Amino acid sequence: MSALTLKIIACIAMLLDHIGYALRITYPYRIIGRIAFPIYAFLLTEGYQHTKNFKKYLTRLFLFALVSEIPFNLFARGNLMDLGSSINIYFTLSLSLLLLYLLDESRKTFEDKPRQILLSAILVSLFCLIAELFNVDYGFYGILTVLCFRYMKQFKRKNLAILTGHAVVIFTYILSSQNKSWAFVQLYALFALVPILLYNGKKGYSSTNPAVNKIVQYSFYAYYPLHILLIYLLI
Repeated sequence: MSALTLKIIACIAMLLDHIGYALRITYPYRIIGRIAFPIYAFLLTEGYQHTKNFKKYLTRLFLFALVSEIPFNLFARGNLMDLGSSINIYFTLSLSLLLLYLLDESRKTFEDKPRQILLSAILVSLFCLIAELFNVDYGFYGILTVLCFRYMKQFKRKNLAILTGHAVVIFTYILSSQNKSWAFVQLYALFALVPILLYNGKKGYSSTNPAVNKIVQYSFYAYYPLHILLIYLLI
């Protein structure tokens, strides 16, 4: 299964999730939607691993975070700006991407394992705290999900490691959540591992024309703010 196929699955799941949110229907829309974020988190780690320009990648994510905030606020809160509420998923992904970079840089800075582990623990704790303080979508759960896919796939028994790691992250989220009935719904996110573990490492699309590749790339970025704005206008 290619990256393109994973993106299409995630887009469809996210669309159903947001329709369910707008209509206040949990089953089956929001259940299906649980698989969207883990797929995007996984694809972020793949993008980080293969990017030729980290700064451009991070800048692109952050710019789309800014662009998406007004559509997100309209969709989620019904107003243009609500500083007291959560901010959109692109901020979560931007934070996660920056954390991956800093963790790799910390390993280059210190050769001894104890210092590497200590600094990594501090960085992860700090970014989880930032995610909670700024109320980014999915909070610390989003950060830890990205880390799970980044590091669990390095184990020899990769599939089991990813399944175990993701389950631990979800149960941590459930235990810390004040809304237990909704938190347990997040268990359905484990079904995202089916398409993720079928991933073949290929992009799934490639054109000799760089402009076509850019259009495909930015279409998926733009899908998020455009579809939530459309749902807001129609529903």
